[in-house]
Amino acid sequence: MAVFATSLPAFSQTQYGYEYDLSGNRVSRHVILLRSAEAKDDQREEEIYTEILDSRKIRICPNPTKGTLIVEVPLKDQQDQVHLRIYDVKGVLISYQQITEEKTTVFLNDQPSGLYIMRISCGKTVSEWKIIKQ
Repeated sequence: MAVFATSLPAFSQTQYGYEYDLSGNRVSRHVILLRSAEAKDDQREEEIYTEILDSRKIRICPNPTKGTLIVEVPLKDQQDQVHLRIYDVKGVLISYQQITEEKTTVFLNDQPSGLYIMRISCGKTVSEWKIIKQ
């Protein structure tokens, strides 16, 4: 049985995920694709980005954001362990939330404009997203 783990945020263009057997031996390595968004030029419509994580459809919008980000994570039950972390480009944790509702609001209003990494973990499965704050 393999256990999934990732390296700490490196904030490079490429990050890798690793799977280990129960003895701690690495059995595979794969590339983790970080999501980012570009602003639409002629449309006011918000772009919604999705990814399947641990059989859940994760949705975030808007990205880029002016400060408020909506994250939707379907919960399986009340004991579900889903965590959301936001890191700045230096790798410093600036926000942590345990997700207890299917729709969560993340406030980046007090943070400067720039690039952030959002990490969502469901048990041992992790997804990372590039968040742009304007």
